[in-house]
This record gives sequence, structure tokens and C-alpha cells, in this order.
Amino acid sequence: MTITVLGIDPGYERCGFAVVQGERSPQLLTGGVITTSAGQPLPERIAEVAADITHLLELYQPDAMGVEGLYFARNTTTALHVAAVRGVLLYLGQRRGCLLYEPAPSEVKKSFTGNGQATKPEMMRMARLTYATDTITDDAADAVAVAHTVWYRLQNRVA
Repeated sequence: MTITVLGIDPGYERCGFAVVQGERSPQLLTGGVITTSAGQPLPERIAEVAADITHLLELYQPDAMGVEGLYFARNTTTALHVAAVRGVLLYLGQRRGCLLYEPAPSEVKKSFTGNGQATKPEMMRMARLTYATDTITDDAADAVAVAHTVWYRLQNRVA
């Protein structure tokens, strides 16, 4: 059975996304970063991210969506803003009928690299090696890892 997963590394300044699909092994269909302007009010930035994710949901019609969990942040305001984005993204996935997963950052890192404390460069290197591409940026690499983790979780559930 072919499984399609949209993985998201949530953010309001930079929101990474990736779509993987496959029956026996996942293939990367797309990945990138949604960026918003620092001069925009937060509601406009959230709306921009939501519109782009809605487009991806309509275009790829994923079976599941993974939104990386929020890790402890030193800046409370930033954490609250990212949490607001996460809430909207989870709502969009629920409305679309996706199975929803919220893997913790350490779970994603461990699943993808074997090291729950992997650095951004290590995540990017693994994403580029795993999917044979050199165009993955650091925010997109985290989203690739989320999609990859959720795809394998579903594959093991189906198998």
C-alpha cells in the first residue's frame, strides 16, 4: 500500500515542509521552506503558512501529517507563536482527514539519524544522503525527517 506523508517543522518565520511517498520505501516528492516577512503581524504570517500548507494538502492528499512537537524554548514569545502555528496546522490536517502525529524532536532525530541529539548539519546531511538530493536546507531537513519518521511508523503499523 502506498503511503503519503506531509512532514512539517513548524515555525512562523520559517516553516519547513516535506512530502514523502512510497509503498516499500519512501521517496521525497517535495520539500522546502515557507518564509514570512518579519514586518508582518503574526496573524498574517500564520495565514500565509496556513495557505501554503492547505495547498500542499490539496495537491498531495497525504494519508498522514506529522508536525514536529515543540521543544523547550528560551524565548517564551517565540514558543507561543510557534505553538499558535502548530495549532493551526493540526487543525488543517484534521480537517483534511489526515492521521496526525506529533513526534518529539528527539524522537525524530533518533529515528532519522540514530542519535536523539543530532545537530542541524547532521540532519541535513542525512536528508541529503537518504533522498539523494543536495537541495535540502536545514529547516527542510527537519521536515524531511518528520515525514520519514511518520512514514516508517505507518509502514510498520500496516505491515
